[in-house]
Amino acid sequence: MTFITQLSNYLQTHHYAFEVLEHEAFHTVEATLGEYEKMGIPENKSLFLRDEKKKRFFLVVIAGEKRADLKSLAERFGEKRLSFCSEKTLAEKLNTTPGAVSPFGLISESATNLEVLFDEDLLQNSHIGFHPNLNTQTWKMKTEDFRKFLSLLTQSITISPL
Repeated sequence: MTFITQLSNYLQTHHYAFEVLEHEAFHTVEATLGEYEKMGIPENKSLFLRDEKKKRFFLVVIAGEKRADLKSLAERFGEKRLSFCSEKTLAEKLNTTPGAVSPFGLISESATNLEVLFDEDLLQNSHIGFHPNLNTQTWKMKTEDFRKFLSLLTQSITISPL
């Protein structure tokens, strides 16, 4: 079963309505500038990070206009330094590739031993959207439903100002 099918089944099973928005491939946050606004969702970026020893993994989801300060994120997680995960680790843990990282990947069985830090500013809008681990689509859903989605996940999730 493809991840797209798995995600679609998961969302439908939990009665979350979503809209599939097709677009050109977004490889960077800069490529999305203005595009998410047209879709009616906030700009966002998802970073998949690891500690120095590759023992702890972190998914950080922040508003697109905010700068990701790895030093302050490391301090927040009680680490000396954080680095971006390799393509291999990204594929193993979240079943995705660079440029398509998304909190939707957290439903993967392999998405274990990771902590999630989610920017609460993203949850202030009526709708939110993320790639379904494929950067030519964005799946838009009500923020209320996305909050429920987060609450069902098994990972440690912190929603906080960033």
